[in-house]
Amino acid sequence: MRESDFQTWKHDAVDEAKVLNEQCMREFRLGSWPRWETNLEQGRFYFVENGIPRVAASVVVVGSYSTKSETWLWSWANEHLPSTAKDGIEVVRDWGTREGVRALTEAKFPADEEQGWELASVALRLLNAICIYRYPFSSGFVWVVFKELNFLPVAGPEKETAEGAKAKIACDEHGAGLATYLCQHLSENPAQEWVSARPETKNPWPDAWCAECQKAFNLFGEWNDDNSGKLGLKLLCRRCYESAWSEGTHRCLDEA
Repeated sequence: MRESDFQTWKHDAVDEAKVLNEQCMREFRLGSWPRWETNLEQGRFYFVENGIPRVAASVVVVGSYSTKSETWLWSWANEHLPSTAKDGIEVVRDWGTREGVRALTEAKFPADEEQGWELASVALRLLNAICIYRYPFSSGFVWVVFKELNFLPVAGPEKETAEGAKAKIACDEHGAGLATYLCQHLSENPAQEWVSARPETKNPWPDAWCAECQKAFNLFGEWNDDNSGKLGLKLLCRRCYESAWSEGTHRCLDEA
């Protein structure tokens, strides 16, 4: 690829990135959350409010810019990053090698912040990601791309009585049992992807819904009068829940 052709290609990538970023900022309110947290060992990024993760993202670190040395460093050349944090970035380097684009194959070179956004835009396009995010570190900035974004519920979906115990129901097959909740789609066809909070000791049978219902959840970041009708919640005893659970594949909300 000639340098002039790459400059045109990169310009288009930057324009696309602006549109995608504006969309994600609007839909997931990325500029409004008071804090962010990373778990790069798991390739995860969180936007946090009142100590509670509200939006979760799967993340790929693109690279970093040092304000001290005024240089760009690609993540694939950064030995301090866990491999999970840069999984997939080799696609950008390999494309640069095939097309003869030196800026995509040279590990570290003089740059400025504007080039950081441009290179992240290139990565966004080549990785089919959904938006770019930049966050600071002690001597510069890190650029990442998000592969997925999902709202998380404010609190765990436990349904408890005033005494603090799980409600019970009468099941025709299993007798009296603890109450659990599924969306109507999982109840009718459990052999599909389930989305739920992570099962834990205090709540081993979390409310669960299908991938299509998760899309409705993402529209508002919560279940409310505008989207909860999509769920068609079904009440099951915990043994029926466990039987259905065994047929599906599972995605936790902090990984959604």
